[in-house]
Amino acid sequence: MITRFPFPAILCLILFALSLQGQLAFETTEVEIKAGLLDKQTTASYKFTNESDETVVITNLKSSCGCTVPELEKREYAPGESGEIKAVFNFGSRRGVQRKRIAVTTTGDNYSLLFTTHIPDWATVDPQILRWSMKDAPAPKEVRLRIEAPEDIELLSPNLNLEHFEIMDMKSGENEWIYSVMPKDTTERVTERVVFRLQARNSESKFIRDFAFHCLIR
Repeated sequence: MITRFPFPAILCLILFALSLQGQLAFETTEVEIKAGLLDKQTTASYKFTNESDETVVITNLKSSCGCTVPELEKREYAPGESGEIKAVFNFGSRRGVQRKRIAVTTTGDNYSLLFTTHIPDWATVDPQILRWSMKDAPAPKEVRLRIEAPEDIELLSPNLNLEHFEIMDMKSGENEWIYSVMPKDTTERVTERVVFRLQARNSESKFIRDFAFHCLIR
């Protein structure tokens, strides 16, 4: 048995479905930002307009990470009214490419906003762990410190006076230092941390970050 709906009922269903779609028209739903060397946070902006014939209420904003805080001046938007959602991403210790999503829930539809930030790192230490075995004779291993922006970042004098290890020699290039590290002996289990302190300046202040590697005997 086939149930037939009258044309006016079908038309009402179609119009109702269309009224629930695309209520908020965003200029963009994806923002990509390359952060500056000394930046601690970035802010993305998502402008929108209510293109429906009904008032739209934004009932919820939720970020995929607690480091990103969405901001909105108000929740209710009349037909034709525009607004803006801002997302503030605090870097903390994060580096590299970071992608965060903001879920937007309204009285008529849901939206997903993408926020991509490229966070430059001051330096890389490779490897971050040097490991020796207790059963092996002491032998040198190398660790490499590379500064990504040597024109803006200065390597302060590292503390290389280690209790259980010796820094044998050092080779340096324009923005790279190679250290040769060797244990004084391998008869005991040992963990020791070596810290490189880097400093960057701007016209107002200076910033310091520590980069480290660990030496292990196991």
